[in-house]
This record gives sequence, C-alpha cells and structure tokens, in this order.
Amino acid sequence: MRKKNILITTIGSLDCISSWLCKTRNFDVALIYYPKEIKPDVKKRLESYADFVFYQEGFKYEVIQKIIRENPELLEYDYYWMPDDDVFLKKGNVNFLFDQAKKYQLGLSQPSTTKENASWKLLRHQRGYEIRYSNFIEVMCPLFSLKSLKTCLKSFSYSKSGWGLDILWSSLISEKIGIIDSAVVRHTKKIDLEKGTLYQKLLQETGKTPKEELKLIRFQHDLTYKPEVYSYVYKKKSFIGFWKKAIHKYHSKQKGHCQMSQDKTSETAPKKRGGSKFSYNTYVSSKHKYFYMASGKVACSKIKMTLHELEGYLVPIDPSIVQHRKEEGREFVKNLLDFDKKECVEILSSKDWFRFCFVRNPYYRLFSAYKSKFQKLSDPQYNWLKDKIREKYDYPVRNGHPAGIVAFRDFVKYLQEEPKVLSDGHWNVQTSHLSFGAIPYDFIGRVENFTEDFQYVLTKLNASDDLIARVAERVNTTPQVYHAAAYDKELADSVYELYEEDFENFGYDRDSWLFDFEGKNEYPPIII
Repeated sequence: MRKKNILITTIGSLDCISSWLCKTRNFDVALIYYPKEIKPDVKKRLESYADFVFYQEGFKYEVIQKIIRENPELLEYDYYWMPDDDVFLKKGNVNFLFDQAKKYQLGLSQPSTTKENASWKLLRHQRGYEIRYSNFIEVMCPLFSLKSLKTCLKSFSYSKSGWGLDILWSSLISEKIGIIDSAVVRHTKKIDLEKGTLYQKLLQETGKTPKEELKLIRFQHDLTYKPEVYSYVYKKKSFIGFWKKAIHKYHSKQKGHCQMSQDKTSETAPKKRGGSKFSYNTYVSSKHKYFYMASGKVACSKIKMTLHELEGYLVPIDPSIVQHRKEEGREFVKNLLDFDKKECVEILSSKDWFRFCFVRNPYYRLFSAYKSKFQKLSDPQYNWLKDKIREKYDYPVRNGHPAGIVAFRDFVKYLQEEPKVLSDGHWNVQTSHLSFGAIPYDFIGRVENFTEDFQYVLTKLNASDDLIARVAERVNTTPQVYHAAAYDKELADSVYELYEEDFENFGYDRDSWLFDFEGKNEYPPIII
C-alpha cells in the first residue's frame, strides 16, 4: 500500500542511506542512481532499500524534475523530502520530519544542520525550539508539500548546480517555510567550489560557475533576499525554550509589536521558574548590573568569592559558605530567582546588563572532577556513586563489600552507560548547563586563560584595582597532573562523545588531551 509521503533524490553514494531508513516507515523511497556504471551488489542494495529505483545521469534537481514528469504517479504524495546523498540524519528520523511538516502545515522546510560543512548560519541547530519560521530553506535537503512542489517543479531546471533555486522557491510559494530544529542533519563533505566533482562537471558542460547561476536567477527573477527567522515554536518542557520565549517577547514589546508564533503547545513558565540550576548557580547584582552562571570545576569558587567581595560583603575563609549561600546573619549575592519574572527577562536580555560565564576544556574539567570527588577517600559525598561503580565493574571484595579506588576509565564508562549521572553539576555538559544559545552572554571566559579573562570581567564591572590584581590568587584548587597521563585515544574518544556539544560550541580541540594547554592562552575568550 502506497504511503502518503516520499523520499525522492538522486544518489551516487550509499553512505548515508542507513540514517534515513527505519523499520516502520510512513514514506516510500524513490532513488535515482546517476553513475554510469553500477555494480550488481549496489543494484541489489538499491532495490532492497527503495520502492522505486531509476537510473539517470545528470544534476540533482534537473533529474528529479525529469523523473517526476515521466512518472506522474509520483505526484500523488502529500510530502517530498529530497536530501543530498552526503547528508547524514544525526537526530530524529524521516518519519518525524514528515510528521512535523504536516503538524505545522509547512509548504517548504528542512531539518536544522550541524555547523560542520554548513553554508548558512541561519539553518544551524538551535536548542529550545521545535520550529523556526523563516523565509529561506537551502537546496541541500528540502522538504516540500505537494502544493509547493507543483509550484516550484518548473524551476528545478533553472539551475543545474541548484544555486539560486532556494531563494527563488521562497518567492514562489504561499505556504509556511520552517526550519525543523527538533531534527538535525550533518553535511558529511566539505563544499569545494573549485575541485568538487559537481562544480567541475558544471563548468565543463555549461561554462558557468555556481555563483554565476545564482547571479543569473537573481537577475531574471528580480530577487533581493535577506534570509531571516520570523517567529518560533518552542520545545515542550524545555527550560531553554521557556527563557527564549520570555526574551523574544521582551524584545518584541520593546519594538512595539509581537512576532511570536501563536502555537498553543509552547511551554508556559514552570512553577518555580527554573529550579535549582537558576537558584544555586546564578549570581546577580542590581548594583553592578551583572549576571553570572557558575559551573562546577570551572573556577567557580574563586569567581563567587570575588563577586562577594565586589558587593562589599564580608568574605568567609571557607569558600563553601559562599557556594551554598548559607550562614545566618551573613549577606550573599542574590540568585536569579530572587527577582520577579519581569526583572528576570530584563536581566537575561537587556543591554544594560553584563552576562558572563566561564568554560573549561571538557577533558581537563572531567579529570579535575574525578580527582576532586573520587580520589579523596575521606570525602563521603560521592560514596554512593563509588559503590555503584565498584559493584557494576566487579571490584575486589573486602569485608563483604566491593572496595578500592575507582579508576578514571570506569568513571567515564559509567557516565556513558548511566547518562542520568551526567547531570551532576561537577561534570555535566556545559552547553546545556549554561543554557548556551538561550541566554545571550556578553562574555564567555576560559579557565585556560583565567587571570586575564576574569580581570577583563572585573574591569567591565568597575572593580577596584586591588581586587583586579588579586585575581591571580588561587582558591580551592585541585592538584595538577598532566592530562595525557590520564588518557589514551580510546578514553579520549569516549569523553569526546559525551561532551561533543562543548567541544563544538566552545572551540576546544578534539586532540587537546595530548597536550597541557591550561594556563597557556591556547584558546581565546568568547566575546559576543
């Protein structure tokens, strides 16, 4: 029985097909194989994957147009997804893509992208959103409704490279255009305008470059365009989505109008407006107009103690008193939830406030947390976790119980197998913890360059020269060890997999476990 949706595309490689397919599908598959020669095993695989297989040389959209016109039964579906054959579906599945397009009545859409080999920053994945309504979808992996496809099909032959079709499509269709952030694709190949096979073929056949095709389409159809996002649908039960909604509403009111989506599934404010993360880890000063989000094992003791002194409060000898903000008769820097909702929105969005945080290389941070929490045998705080790891990995029994110092490798393995433990504030994913992408930070400093970066922050906050000079004094430190002594490639790969978002978002080198960069100004701060 024919499905209501179809994945139809040209293909020369089978590398990414497995990420598109699933056991139960709400879509048919039509594959157009373009290489001149086809091996018997490839032909067999194509026919096992697809409901329709065609063999046709040529450029992607020109060939799709030809196949659809020669096979009118292909114009009987509701939705059509057309990914390039080097597009890997990293998050979500194709069933979900079609469901989202139907749910939000999108005429033209696509999944969001990772930043690898991506042309358009606008299309990169944004946390906290289901859908972003836009005026632009690129040619790499568009999803059409039947109505929009019929409108745009004629244009498929206007550009062999595909350049320019995307801006033309948005001018032709009347339906909604959306970026589906709840699904993510990765473009597996680097775009090469000079040596790429597609572009060399284009130059040979037409004498044109992709840029020349784009220029011609813009001239012929009188197109001016500025890709942008108009409105949003927020992810259910997402605190990041909640704050993004609040921030966008605030900015819309400032402009005197509201561009918000009226989608009824958007999240409303949680009863406690953020829970422990926004009460325990935020430090907010009306006096100095700053917002600081603290992260465990990222110099937070030093920063909190210094901010406490900046406010003019008595500084305790024990950093844990400031950490927990608990001692009768003592004043402490406020947290975000000490302010009302209107004030929170201003703090998280106004240009009058300075929002900052610090990050740390995930390899170094995780090992520092391990040294601090697992090698102190007298510290009972994590005995429960140590016992679980010993039991899970068959540590030797002493006095009736598994015993011994927990190995770093077993700690990492446990985080992989029991992801709930990853939420602990001493080794959680910094990207998520900091609400990166939702909170508009003005400055993201680095532990690797802490003295210079924190002195910059204090200068912005008009701190005294004496306080700025004392930043170099260290507080609550963990003994230093060369990190390469703790890692090998297999272990480093495991940690990279756990913290891939942090490596990508904060620009840390995947191979940095081999070197000791801390304190050597290897990475610059992030000034927004």
